[in-house]
Amino acid sequence: MPEVSFTMETSEYVNKNAFKTLKGDMNKTFEQVFFQLPKQRKTAIYSTGTGRCCKDMIDTEEYNKIFNYSVDTIISYHTETYEQTIKTKENPKLGFNLYSNEYKLIQTWYFDAETNQLVSLLEAAAPALDVLDENGDFLYIQSLFYLCFSESVQKSRSKR
Repeated sequence: MPEVSFTMETSEYVNKNAFKTLKGDMNKTFEQVFFQLPKQRKTAIYSTGTGRCCKDMIDTEEYNKIFNYSVDTIISYHTETYEQTIKTKENPKLGFNLYSNEYKLIQTWYFDAETNQLVSLLEAAAPALDVLDENGDFLYIQSLFYLCFSESVQKSRSKR
């Protein structure tokens, strides 16, 4: 990237229906790239736990929480009596059919002085999961993991 006078990073959720289909089945492609390959550990996946995308590889605990059956223990305290309540929440294996239609895209935008154009570099994409409360009401969207596409990010990771 040459000397730039303008650079900006954006992070936003985009609906899967916003992507153009050039050839083939979009759902099969998304399932292959964002579910099958990461589950089989055939592609590098990065943690969403850090502030910056593509910084830390996903660890075994996080991998198991996403792709394998797990049980979470939730400890809560009553505010007046300080009585402790312990609940367990079973997390079934996550299938691609449970993924949200939203995908988080991390892009870097910069002005290329050589071509006099505003250029976008896709750094990473993250599949998401709709988090619901006990009643089935939508709470928020949670990114599961990052797949990194930027060559500069991948090269810097391979040097370590």
